Amino acid sequence: MATDHRQVLIPIDKSEHSEKALIWYLENLRHKGDHVVLFHSVEVPTVPVMALGAPGSYRVDEWRQAIREELKTVEALKEKFEKIVAGRGITVEFHAADTTASIGDSVCKAAKDKGASMIVIGSRGMGKIRRTILGSVSDYILHHSHLPVVVVPPVDQGHQRGSTH
Repeated sequence: MATDHRQVLIPIDKSEHSEKALIWYLENLRHKGDHVVLFHSVEVPTVPVMALGAPGSYRVDEWRQAIREELKTVEALKEKFEKIVAGRGITVEFHAADTTASIGDSVCKAAKDKGASMIVIGSRGMGKIRRTILGSVSDYILHHSHLPVVVVPPVDQGHQRGSTH
């Protein structure tokens, strides 16, 4: 059922999979008037308190540099993804959150907090065994979100545009 205003949460990271999910949404699901929340779960390095003074431990200046690098990554992601959606008749909000929770849990919480009506996420396409051992963010969201979830499959290496196979 179409409405005039939908909140669509799209988790993003540095992978081609999140970019593909956004482009798929724009080409197949976008409605004029949609509000898109581009969500990035920030990976802040943690430093065990007891390790700060121990030999070979994570030094404060290294931690600060890692934080600076992550902030640069966040800004670059924001710019990249906002350019992709520019001029598409939708409003965009960029939301980055640092959390100690899993990425899947962070996405579900952000969707709830932002009043999302659906989540569109890219999949890395891990095999069954690897997904079982390592876990899958899209799988977690499918099973824990109480919203419709669209999982965009990974790029099929044999059927990419321009492929001669």
